[in-house]
Amino acid sequence: MAATVDQATIGQNDSDSAATLDLTTTQPVAAGATILIWWSFEHSVAQTFTSVAGGGLTWDSHEISNSLIGNYVIGYSIARAPTGLAAGSTITITVSAAAPNLLLFGSSFNGVLSASPIDDDNHRENAAPAANAVWDCGALTTTQAGDVVAACCIEAQDAARSSVPLTDYFETHQFARGTDDTWTAVYRIVGAAGNYTPGGTWDNASDNGWGAIGVALKAAPEEEIPTTPGYWRLYGPAQLDAAAATLYTAAVRTRIRNIHAFNPSGGVVDVTLSIGTDAAATRIWDAQEVPAGDSYVERRRAAHTLEAGETIQGFASSAGTVVLVIDGYLDP
Repeated sequence: MAATVDQATIGQNDSDSAATLDLTTTQPVAAGATILIWWSFEHSVAQTFTSVAGGGLTWDSHEISNSLIGNYVIGYSIARAPTGLAAGSTITITVSAAAPNLLLFGSSFNGVLSASPIDDDNHRENAAPAANAVWDCGALTTTQAGDVVAACCIEAQDAARSSVPLTDYFETHQFARGTDDTWTAVYRIVGAAGNYTPGGTWDNASDNGWGAIGVALKAAPEEEIPTTPGYWRLYGPAQLDAAAATLYTAAVRTRIRNIHAFNPSGGVVDVTLSIGTDAAATRIWDAQEVPAGDSYVERRRAAHTLEAGETIQGFASSAGTVVLVIDGYLDP
């Protein structure tokens, strides 16, 4: 099963100097989603990372020290949220002593393997990049289609800059602290096992260079198609292709109750869904617009019904953008 974006951003916070800093989540995290938190600080007097904690979750943290760009420590922490995490929850980073330029920000992903989810991680730094310099975290090796590759970069002690993701990558965060450092983060859901190098292009040279860290997360395996009566996830969360494809084949009589399409891209995407082979007469969504960075949700009292053997087909006007979830009730 391909991993998908649950929330492109769950918020961010930063401080001129602090030993602890809270991120109050701005979006709810879905049950079973994996949270990825990026964080950094300047270890001006040998401060060290202590922990990321919060939400009653178990966190796994990794870090690098970028000596070439002003002694910055950059890292990431991941945690699976088995029952989800409500908006307004607190995630806290703690360091050994008050550190300059402390910050944290994050995203969440559906469909990540619950046990030992890290495929690979890597980091790079550049103390003297040229103008319009490409940044990246180095190559990340994935083991299967549907894995997540993601990276975070800090451009240190410079005027506020802007980064554009490399082709096939999507930006989740970009912000600057006044006229000082600038941070950005990108991700991609890969189509095959292999080596991938997430990154972007800064709009100018950096006075003090950049440092980046990245991680590849394993997608969970496909679940079996349910046949037991009850309420089930029929499809997703997964991204749609640009050509009509079968999303679900009913093993027994099935009533579709909820359809949720999320569009993390920067433009409007149209979604078409049909019961059976795609045609005007079979469509239950006919080029339904899903706004940029937003969702379209259909909750039905009078359910669409599939008989055993019937299928749901679907496609999007732009491949690899919209994330779709379909829930329903099996009623044999």
